[in-house]
Amino acid sequence: MKKRIIIIASILGILLGAYLIVNNVRGKDSKIEVIVGCTSCGKIYGSRKVPEDNYPLKCKFCKKKSVYKMLKCYDCGKIIYLDPDFSGSCPECGSRYIKQLKDVPQ
Repeated sequence: MKKRIIIIASILGILLGAYLIVNNVRGKDSKIEVIVGCTSCGKIYGSRKVPEDNYPLKCKFCKKKSVYKMLKCYDCGKIIYLDPDFSGSCPECGSRYIKQLKDVPQ
């Protein structure tokens, strides 16, 4: 009887471990980690994080290679593309208090 309980507990432990591993991997792959925007069509959407040297990305809407990370000025609220022309300060108010955009604007 003890042997049977140990076997069942072992099987349940293995199944639980497999579930956690699969769920953790799937969660990381599908998780939106960065907000990006297309300079061609203007769409803003969530994307998985990609290395900095891969930008610009191909837009999933217009298919042009013009997608960059989106930033936000926390002084005036201006949303900014992190494209090669970005100077490091807000083009609207000149503030350097710029952070990565966390949510897709409505």
